[in-house]
Amino acid sequence: MALFSKRAEDLFSRRAQILGLFADILDYPAPGLAEKAAGCAALIGAAQPEAVALLESFRHYAEETPLGKLQEVYSGFFDLNSICHPYMGYQLFGENYKRSALLIELKKAYRAAGFEADASELPDRLSIVLRFVAHSKVGEET
Repeated sequence: MALFSKRAEDLFSRRAQILGLFADILDYPAPGLAEKAAGCAALIGAAQPEAVALLESFRHYAEETPLGKLQEVYSGFFDLNSICHPYMGYQLFGENYKRSALLIELKKAYRAAGFEADASELPDRLSIVLRFVAHSKVGEET
């Protein structure tokens, strides 16, 4: 008896690619953003039609919007809006010792797994955590 549905197994088998693309999509906008959204939608495919529709809508917006405007919107939404900071520890704990402890543990986990995080960013940034999970082999059969 399968532990997961066929759809879930298909998505899990492509999780590294999907999470890597989501990390790129949720990071500061860079050239190729629309292509990454299209690639992510293609990988998710029929398993998650609602997610595909949202990704396609975002892809269309990214294609039609100049990079500078995408970056302006991103900064306004994520960097200047305290409700939407893209830092997991901040969202969970705010600015206190628990977040500090999380940052330390994330750095240890990254180092132990041989994961190279962007040193200019805090380790709890959502895009970095997604890249780490994509890099991780946890849950894979050996």
